[in-house]
Amino acid sequence: MATQNASSIPFSYSHEQQHFRLLELPPALLEPLNASSPPTLSIKSSSSSTSRSDPASTQAVLCTPSQTYQLRQVQSSNTIFLIQPSAAHQREASGDEVPILSGASRLSAIASSKSTLELHHSTASAIPHLKQLLLPYDATLDDDRDPYMNTQQPMGAASIRRTRKSTFSDMPFCDNECERSWRSLVAFEHDGACFLPSASSSMDVWKALHTSAVAEGIDLTKQFKVYDLWALVQEDGFPQGLVEAVIRRVSSEEDQGVDWACLDQETCIRWLGIMVLAQFQEKTHLDLATKEFLRLWRDALPAKWKVDDSIEGPMPLSRLDSLKGFYTHPTTTSIRIVPRWDELTSAGTASATATTTSTTSSSTSKGSLSNRKWHEKFKAGRR
Repeated sequence: MATQNASSIPFSYSHEQQHFRLLELPPALLEPLNASSPPTLSIKSSSSSTSRSDPASTQAVLCTPSQTYQLRQVQSSNTIFLIQPSAAHQREASGDEVPILSGASRLSAIASSKSTLELHHSTASAIPHLKQLLLPYDATLDDDRDPYMNTQQPMGAASIRRTRKSTFSDMPFCDNECERSWRSLVAFEHDGACFLPSASSSMDVWKALHTSAVAEGIDLTKQFKVYDLWALVQEDGFPQGLVEAVIRRVSSEEDQGVDWACLDQETCIRWLGIMVLAQFQEKTHLDLATKEFLRLWRDALPAKWKVDDSIEGPMPLSRLDSLKGFYTHPTTTSIRIVPRWDELTSAGTASATATTTSTTSSSTSKGSLSNRKWHEKFKAGRR
């Protein structure tokens, strides 16, 4: 700098202050941002309709394609100035101000702030939030009601018809988490709106797919064309989006393409067990005998898996371990699906919520804030 040998640097406070927010980036995010192909960052928050029912979702988040970070404002006892070099000016006879080119540079504060924004990695699941934005779909209604709208559903966020793209944009989560939750719920888009199918609807689609595949000699345990399978059940009246969603839900992510899929055995067996329980509860609101459940679960499996696993008769009782967390035993001989089963993770535990993450992040923020009080530590050390 031109004034590095001077005893002081002229400093001024700009009359017209600019507006800035200081964002402190964690190393895990800073590194990819400095890479040759940095990820796209976006700041998201919930739509007003959802935030009214879930106040915690009103917080803004910063998202990369694969990560979600909650924003936390941290106050500081010191004022932070954003400065930039500025040349000294002198007024000419004409009244105009022109810079002095003598090298007498100075610093000018163009903005100030007493807080910074910290980022805290969020592991919250998008499933509870996504459910609020989806319209219910039930193809098993035995009256003339529209299967695309359950009339018993209260009016609210889910009464708004929106596309998948606009649904994701109203969710304070990264794209990867939105996609994962969408797939887990077997959500689908149809005619410009997004739907959450009932367990009975999903099971009806699976039965139709399984029956048609057997009749046509299609091995679902090997790669198959998704459209070919859809074409076989098209006459059954299922929306194409729902058929494809069911196929994607029980298929291996590694073997999936735009047009191809391949069933994942463990994923499919486990999902069918959950669906059998959920469907029975949905239809009867009663408990199911454990032996009967094991029989129904086995009957829903592709025939090849029954032979490969030597499953003769009901499903082995040991298989219940794969559904741990999704069911309870009201009696020693009965079984029931747990409430809000569709919000559980693959491990059968409740999805992380924004409240849990907020609590953790709040504790972290307090720790970060105490670390900022360096002047107090310095003062104590001098005593």
